[in-house]
Order: sequence, then C-alpha cells, then structure tokens
Amino acid sequence: MTNSIKPHPETKPKNSVSTSLSSKVVSLLLILFCTFASVNYISQRYVVYPSFEELEQEVAQKNVERAILAIRRELDALRPQAADWANWDNSYQFMADHNQAYIDANLYASAVLSIGVNLEAFYSLDGDLVWGMGLNLSNKEVLDYTLFLPKKLSTNHPLLSPASATAPIQGIINTPSGAMLFVSHPILTDNGEGPARGNVIFGRLLNSKTIARIANQSRITLYAEPADNSEPLTAANSSNNELSHSAIQLQGGDTLLIGSTTLLDIQGQPALKLMVSTPRTITARGHKAMMIANISMAVAALSILFFILVLLRITVFTPVTRLTNHAINMGRNNTLNLSLNMNRSDEIGLLADELDLMVKRLNDAQQRVADLSFQAGIAEMASGVLHNIGNAVTPLGIKLTMLKQSVQDAPLAEMDIAASELADSTTPEARRADLLAFKELASLELIALIRRIGGELDSMRTQVDHVQSVLADQQRFSRAERLLEPLAIDQLLRDSVQLMPDNLLRYTQIALDPALAQQEPVFAGRIALQQVVNNLLINAAESIKASGKTADNGLIRIMADEQESSDSEFLHLCFIDNGLGIAPEHIKQLFDNSFSTKLRGSGVGLHWCANTILGMGGRIYATSDGLGLGACMHLLLPLATHNN
Repeated sequence: MTNSIKPHPETKPKNSVSTSLSSKVVSLLLILFCTFASVNYISQRYVVYPSFEELEQEVAQKNVERAILAIRRELDALRPQAADWANWDNSYQFMADHNQAYIDANLYASAVLSIGVNLEAFYSLDGDLVWGMGLNLSNKEVLDYTLFLPKKLSTNHPLLSPASATAPIQGIINTPSGAMLFVSHPILTDNGEGPARGNVIFGRLLNSKTIARIANQSRITLYAEPADNSEPLTAANSSNNELSHSAIQLQGGDTLLIGSTTLLDIQGQPALKLMVSTPRTITARGHKAMMIANISMAVAALSILFFILVLLRITVFTPVTRLTNHAINMGRNNTLNLSLNMNRSDEIGLLADELDLMVKRLNDAQQRVADLSFQAGIAEMASGVLHNIGNAVTPLGIKLTMLKQSVQDAPLAEMDIAASELADSTTPEARRADLLAFKELASLELIALIRRIGGELDSMRTQVDHVQSVLADQQRFSRAERLLEPLAIDQLLRDSVQLMPDNLLRYTQIALDPALAQQEPVFAGRIALQQVVNNLLINAAESIKASGKTADNGLIRIMADEQESSDSEFLHLCFIDNGLGIAPEHIKQLFDNSFSTKLRGSGVGLHWCANTILGMGGRIYATSDGLGLGACMHLLLPLATHNN
C-alpha cells in the first residue's frame, strides 16, 4: 500500500514461539507441583494437623478434669474429719444441753486449726447457731463468724439435714468471703444412730493460696475467679457425692490453650470459675514436623523439576527453537528456498522434513498467487471507488430533480398572459393595475428562484469536485502510492458534513465535539479519509431514518480523544448515533466483503473503509449495545507528530 504503514504492533520476537513452548511446559510442571503441594498441604492442614489439635485438646480437657478431681479430693478429705466430730456421743450430748465443758475441752482455736479448716460450726435442726468459729489459716487469727455464714439458717437451708438423715451433705457454698468447700454432717451417736440433733459443718475457703497448693500438687497451671452469676449454667454432672460443675470449655490462643469450667454450689448456682492453661507444645511440635516434611518435599520436587527441564531443553526445546527460527526467518525474509535438514528420526525430525517439503510447494504456489492477487486487488479497489462515487452522485440526482420541479412550478405561463393583457390597449385600468402588481410579485419570485438555483448549483459543483477528487485520487493510486499528509481533522469533518445529502439531514442532527478543534493533525490521505467519513455519516443517518426518528430526536455525535499503543499515538474518533443499532452476531462480520445489514446494500462500503484505514496505519471497528440502542463506529488514525 504505502511506505508509511508501520509494522503490526503484535509482531513476535524471533524466539517467541520456542519461549512460549518452554514457558507452557514449565507452567504445566509448576501447576502439577503446586497441585501436589496444595493437596499435601490440605491433607496435612485438615487431616494431620487437626489430629495434633485434638490430642492437645484432650490433654487440656484432662488437665481441667485433674483440677476438678484435686478439688474433689480436698472435699473428700473433710468428710472423715466431719464424721469424727458428728458421730460422737459427746457432740450428741452437747447439742442437747449446750454444756460449756464440751466447748472448753474441744472447741478452741488450735483444735480447729489442726483440722485445717476456715470454719467449724454446730447448728440445731431449727437453724440456730449453737457454736461456731471462723479462722484465717495463714495468720491463725480468729475471724468474725458472719464472714462465712449467718447465725441463723432457714429450716429449709441446704446445709441443714432432717432429723432422720444419717448421710452428710457436701459441696460448695458461696460465702461473703468467697467460695468455700463444705461438709455438713448430721450429729449422731457413736453408733451412727439418731435421730439427728443438728449438723456439724466444716468449711475450707477456695482462696488463692488453696488454689495454688492444688495446682502445685496436680502439676497444672490453675487459676480461679468469681463466677459470673448473670449466665444460667447447667451442671455437666449431678450427684450428691460429686462436685457439680458446668461443661468444660476450651479457648485456643497462639501459645496456650485455656480450659475452663464453673463449679456450682449446692443450689446449682455458679460459685467459682476454674481456668487451666495448657502450653500448646503438641501442635507446635506437629507444625515443626510438618514444616520439615514440606521443606524436604519441596527440595526434592524442585530437584526433579530441574532435571526434567534440563532433559526437555536438550531433547525438545533446542530442536523446536531451531525449527521455529527457521520458519520465522523464511517468513520475514520471504526466502522459500532454504532447507532445514535436521536429520532426526523422531517426531521433530519428521516435522522438519515435512516443513521443507511444504516450503518447496509454497514457493511454487506463490508465483501463481501473485498474479491472481493483483487482479483481485484491482477489482476490489474499483468496487470501493464505485461505491464512493455512488454516494457522491446520489445527492446530485436528488438536487437536479428538485431544481427541475422548482422551475416547473415557476409562474411563467401566468406572466406571459399578464404581459399580453398589458399590451392590449383595451384592458381596463383596474385590471391593468392588478396585472402590474402580479407581474412585480412574480418577478420577485423568479429572482428568488434564480438565486436559490445558483446556490444549489454551487453545492452541486462541490459534489462534482468531490467526485473528480475521488477519481484523481484513484488515478494516483493506480500509478503510485497514495499521498499521506498531516490533516486538520476538525476542518475535514466539517467539510464532510457539508457533503451530506439533504434528504438524510432531514432525519438527524450532527454534533461535533468542540474538542476536535484542539486535536493534533492526523497522518492520512485527504480524499480517501473524507470518503471514509462520508460513508460512516451516511450509514449512521440511514440507520436513524430507518428507526423512524426525525431531526428533532435523531442525533449523530462525533467525539475525539487520544490513545497510545506500544509504538504509536492515535486519534480516536467516535461516530455515535441513536439509530437502529447492530445485532451482536453482526459485529464481527460488519467489515467483511459483501456483508450488509441493508436490504439493498452491496456490502462494499465498510469493507473498503476498513482496507483504506488499514493502509493509512489506522484501524476501524464498531460497538453497539444491541438492536434499537444505537451504534458507535470507532476510527483510530495515527497522529502526524508521531509520523514526522
């Protein structure tokens, strides 16, 4: 076409095919490796690692159970001591007569301290305190008894047993000083006979010192805090001989697993919350073991991948690169007389032999195709030129028809009759005055008609000049390359609008983007580009006319902006109409030869436009939201500043 055409921006480098092949093989191997690594990770993360977590959770739960068992042992240790005091005739007699000798002989601070309890009390069956003492085990001081229990208990208090009871009551109670382990034993005779005369109560506070001692004995990290009474809890176990507690909850952290449960008092209310922290050493070791296994597997996989790639490069990539470079060199240099001669017996060697044979046949066919393509190019070019001349000549015929009609409608015959009557001396004066007035008005109408005809003739002359320019451009093309020059796109578009047929302008308005005046010049052929623009405007106007719109609501907008590619800068023109639109299945065929969506279309115009713009180094394409939603024709033209 022309020396100004740039190489296609998508032209690949010399070794792009072989590079792509090796990249694909490497990508495939990496995908397989990543898939295997993912499956391995998923199996470890969701099968192996959870088993470590489950084991660790079991250890954490057992640690909480050990804490509960240790506290239960504390409670059980109080039971025989309470039984010694309760199953005693002296105690049984004391509850009857409250004798001072029993108190002096048995109920003194050192005796209570030797038991190791914070509370010892004797209550009657009516809930009256007969005797009681509170102690601080740390400093061995006697405390106010009411810091633990009131002096009067209700008859239905859970610490009191009926007269017929022989078994002790044990558990936890909430006292003003905190949660306390207690054993309440019915006071009976030495033989354990009744009826009971009251209860002896032993109590030991579950304070920080007691909790620390239990934790040390059980070899666990145990903490305790007052229970939250706002949440109702259900006991995970229920037995008068066991310590009631809520279900064990586990809460995981990064380094510790916290197990917690709430001890319930004898009435089933929250009394004390226990928390046992278990170091997450099991999962840490499991994570370390899996990491070592994964690293070992990754090193082995990468080593295998490396040796596979080396083997592929020797046996596949290098021969394919040689074959590819040979094919690319023949295509670029148009040399079809070179042979590869790889001398291989595998599939690549067979492909090289077939390529040599194909190139030989192609060289012979190229000569025959060259003659045929020249004749086809001349025919296609002539078809496009005829289509453009048809677009330019059609308005001439319309205007000539309109001029003929205007001349036929002129009052020439009436003017002849008026002149004859005015020449007749017998014509009355009144009639003569009317005839003179008619003659004057008719003369003015003829003058206006002649002026309008003059304007139409100037317009027709412009159309004829355009046709002559098309023919002259075609003659230059037939003799030499088409001239490309810097063009002001704003003025060229305005000239193209002036060439639009009047019968189409009745159905649409054409709005030019004011930014067009500030756009840089484009590098194109003036006449050829104007023909392309005229084709696009006429097609858009015909689409608006077919949609039933008029100049009131039919609109063609021409917008512009600049675009950059890898090696060029383009002016992007958009011809936007609100006509019939384009069906999605027709978008890709729109610029094919002989394809047309019009009933009487030839399919030459847009095909010629595409070839012409391509010859200028540009591109044309279409977009549409669908039928009834209008369309946009996109025109990309190289900027003149980038081609100087």
